[in-house]
This record gives sequence, C-alpha cells and structure tokens, in this order.
Amino acid sequence: MANECLICERELDKADDLVTTDCDHTFHRQCAQERLDTKNRTDCRACGQVSALGDALARLKIVSEGECSICEISALGDALARPKIVSEGECSICESLWTLEDDLVTTECDHTFHYACAQDRLNKTNKTDCRSCHQESALGNALALKNLTKQGECSICELEWNWKDDVVTTICKHTFHRHCAQERLDERNRADCRSCGKESALRDALSKNTTTTNIKNSFERKPIDSKFTKRKISLDKFESFI
Repeated sequence: MANECLICERELDKADDLVTTDCDHTFHRQCAQERLDTKNRTDCRACGQVSALGDALARLKIVSEGECSICEISALGDALARPKIVSEGECSICESLWTLEDDLVTTECDHTFHYACAQDRLNKTNKTDCRSCHQESALGNALALKNLTKQGECSICELEWNWKDDVVTTICKHTFHRHCAQERLDERNRADCRSCGKESALRDALSKNTTTTNIKNSFERKPIDSKFTKRKISLDKFESFI
C-alpha cells in the first residue's frame, strides 16, 4: 500500500521525519523508534528482514519522501504454498459444503472436513476416526498435525498466536487475533488485510465468523458442573436452616 507507514497505518509525507531501511521500506521514525523501544523489534515491519529497522534507526537516515508497500513476492509465495486440493466438497460432519476459502483439515485417507467441525467433534465426542470412512485415528492424527502448525504472528499486534487462541483467517490466508482485527475495524475503520492489503478481507472474515479455533475448557460447560452447583446451593441452604 503506497505511501503508508506499516507500523501505524497512516500516510507518509515528505514533511514527516522518516526512516528508510536497507530493504527500501519507509516508516515514520517515531513509529519505528517506539516499536523498537516497546517491543524490542528491530526487523523490518514490511518484509521482516532481520535488524533492518534497527540498523536504519541507528543510522538515523532521514529521507524526503518514500513509499511503504508490500511486495508481490509474498503474495506469490502464499499462493504457491497453498495445498492443491479439490476446490469444493461436502464436510460429512456438518453435511455442508466446504470451499478452499474455509479452514480445512484433510485426513491421510483423503477426506476433507471443516477444521472447526472436526475439532468440535473431537472435543465433544472424543472420536478420532474419519467421519467418512471410519479409518481409525485418521481425523485425530490429522488434527494433531494441523494444530502443530497452526501458529504464527498476528501482524496487527506483532504477537504470536496459536491454535488455542481465538483467531480469524482471511480469504487471502492471513491469520490474526480476533480482538485485534475487530479493534482495527472498529477504531480505524480498516477492513483490508493487515498483511497483504487485500480490500475488505478482514471485514469479510469477521462477518463470516471464520476462526481457526476457539478452544475453551469444555468441562466448564458440562451438565455435571451445573448439577454440582445446585447440590452445593441446596446443601448450604440445609446447613443454614439447621
């Protein structure tokens, strides 16, 4: 996105105090310094080059004008890295269609499900077999492997997320903490993807409630807890009556 500081997401101006990295990305110097001071992050906020921003700040290089953009190489890399599977099919857990835009999990027996459906089935029923062909442990193994890789960095707050967090994934396959995405939309009215700039991607993901997962302690919602609470209250009343 041209002429924008990717740290604060505000416009760059030739009158601003700017700093440019050796990878040719430009930021407000104040934003860059604050990022370094508060987060100890010295990498380039645009491309991630190690120490680029720290080195640029050390040189205190001020430029008259510049452009802060995301290169097309990242987008091409994301596209090439996507798994090549059929474009759509039916999740036999919820019996609804899935597409490549959804968060999916595929078993070794080549059956594909919505990730949320598969994880919910495992959490609620403890069933690990494939829902389609019932191959033993197939879905459990697929989820375990996927969960190991479901981690990364939220490019809004620059903190890590993992499969246990409440996250949202855009159509362009970038993942953010849900609260970060919602706050960015509410406070700045920014609906584009924070990683690649795809228009409306963040708003669309939030509106579709597309999460990788939001795993809570399921035992907190089990009926046995409510029964235990009722029994405890009854016992307390009985003791007070005595």
